[in-house]
Amino acid sequence: MNIAVIGGNRFVGKKLVESLVDKKHNVTIFNRSKSGHKDVTKVRFDRDKDEIDLRNFDCVVDMCLYTLEQFKSIKEHIPRDTRYIFVSSGAVKYKETFGEYATEKENVEMDLKRTDLNYTIVRPSYIVGYGNHIRRLGYFIDKLMTSKVISIDGGSDYPINLVHVDDVVECFTNIIFSTDSLSGKVYNVCSDEETTIDKIIETIKDELEIEDHITENSSEFVFPNQSFEMDNTRTKQELKMEFTDIKHMIKLFIESWKNENHISKS
Repeated sequence: MNIAVIGGNRFVGKKLVESLVDKKHNVTIFNRSKSGHKDVTKVRFDRDKDEIDLRNFDCVVDMCLYTLEQFKSIKEHIPRDTRYIFVSSGAVKYKETFGEYATEKENVEMDLKRTDLNYTIVRPSYIVGYGNHIRRLGYFIDKLMTSKVISIDGGSDYPINLVHVDDVVECFTNIIFSTDSLSGKVYNVCSDEETTIDKIIETIKDELEIEDHITENSSEFVFPNQSFEMDNTRTKQELKMEFTDIKHMIKLFIESWKNENHISKS
């Protein structure tokens, strides 16, 4: 298949591109950088300035579409028979907390529904995995290994869903290669179970064999003071997905962190 990835140079996008290349597909990356995987076609593209040619692609995965204006600038360039995957966010349910980011994502979703494009919307929850430029689990580990003081924005017992980066990539590939018509479908990508900040901290402490920590209030915390609950029932049923449980995804992250920092496994 000929697959275009808009973005695709960091974290989820990078892992998706690696997966597609491993499967021997022709991948073209559109982004502002010329770095990235060596076995892909790279096109320098600034979506706020440049036009884009999306002809001759079987699928387009849009990793970095943040505003309705950005969508309006490309939607006429998406062929009607091309599968278009828009990476939205579970934040669309929580616009009061996530503000303009969530509002713009929802605006794009609503505009997509008014088109005749062959689109599918993916809404990830908080994505975790080693290499994330948005530091979530890494924040806790660094704090617990140094000062043992963790800043919390308000409470730490509200329910949230997480999702492992590998599960997000699997969701994308399942959509890309599906023989079913997924046009107009919206898929939540999240863990089966919910957790809390308190439980995340305790799990990390257990894995690192740390006994004590102190919490303090701070608005600079990596998770907003807001529950973040999602339902993955449709995703599991229609895309045949099984999601990594939260304790295991934390363990995977810590194993990668130990390897990166040359810390022996006890």
